[in-house]
Amino acid sequence: MKIFLDNTLADHRRGRFFATHLDAIPVGEQPPQAGVVMMTGSRYQGLDAESKAGWRTWFSRSGRTLLLVPPFEPRRLCDTLDWELVYRNEAPAPSGISVPDRLREEVSFEITGQAGEADKAEGHRWPDGSVNTRYAKQHSGTGVFAVTCLPLWSISLLDKAADLDGWLRALHEHAGKTAADDNAGVVDSKQAALSRMDYGLLVALYAWQTSDPDVLIRANETSPVPLFWFDEDTLVKGVSTLREMGFLGDSGLTERGVVALQRSPFWGYAIGLREEVA
Repeated sequence: MKIFLDNTLADHRRGRFFATHLDAIPVGEQPPQAGVVMMTGSRYQGLDAESKAGWRTWFSRSGRTLLLVPPFEPRRLCDTLDWELVYRNEAPAPSGISVPDRLREEVSFEITGQAGEADKAEGHRWPDGSVNTRYAKQHSGTGVFAVTCLPLWSISLLDKAADLDGWLRALHEHAGKTAADDNAGVVDSKQAALSRMDYGLLVALYAWQTSDPDVLIRANETSPVPLFWFDEDTLVKGVSTLREMGFLGDSGLTERGVVALQRSPFWGYAIGLREEVA
């Protein structure tokens, strides 16, 4: 499961929590082919009708989940569902599920309405029957539109990243699988062919957000200490190979390239280097 952040959320400290603890990355210019996209409810509520329709089209395909998180405007969420965000005055009783129970003292909203589902076994409902998380599918073969009142970025979950990941995976399972999931073995076989030099290039290309080898060459030339151990010819050939293998596109690493890097031991270093050169 890959997690993406709406660009507004990615620039907020709440987004940085998800980036640090769940390896979430910004959506960028186009929504991803699959995965969970997180967006604040107030941001979604402020979108125009055309933009909301665009997101409905996006999560109409399986393997896609649009999850809205606090804050919200205390009103109806959208025109297509009867969900309304209303304030609650008291903290709910524990549900017996790790993530919602860790956050129950911080919850200030609940969701009213009848459309969609709220799974008590996954902690979507409090013991009093009120709902903190609700999801809907257009039909059995589509992705998921979900909303949660739980502040998932809370420091109360600092030591519960695995529990949060599991809670999100359970929700995302309702979105079904994509054709890419069925071809995962093909992706893995290509990833298995990557050498340490290939990973070194992926790290550098990710950090500098480029697919142009000249950008890396100039960065190496202007750095007070060498950034890379490979020469220019090797770098140019390596970039060309990554492009042919589908790990690199015109605007930088492709989704396959990012996934390969995330699954490698070098992902943490790549994030740190990107922050240094930004």
